[in-house]
Amino acid sequence: MMISKRKNGFQILVILVLLGVILAACSPKDRLLGVWDEQGGDLHVRFHTGDFVSQRAYFGEDVLSLTGTYEILNDSQIRIEFQEGEWRGLESGLYDYSISGNELRLDEMTFERRPDVYTLE
Repeated sequence: MMISKRKNGFQILVILVLLGVILAACSPKDRLLGVWDEQGGDLHVRFHTGDFVSQRAYFGEDVLSLTGTYEILNDSQIRIEFQEGEWRGLESGLYDYSISGNELRLDEMTFERRPDVYTLE
């Protein structure tokens, strides 16, 4: 009888751990990670693991880069804070966001998922 209770307890524990792993793998942050290109623009935004974000904008042969942090507040809002200041592209602030397939919307800006084509130095 005691062995049966332990076996049941162990099975419940295994199920709970598996559910936790599955839920963690489907988190909004995991869907956001990677490189996103602005549709119709020359802006690339990369959401890194942890809370790090970077962006690059191309102006002819010139490249401007900013780095900062992000925090997902809930299923529809994200806060982005850049360290070096502001310029054309994403600015520090609160954004409504959504992800549908390979499309990311940040307020009125639309981005498409791209392969991870650059790394930070």
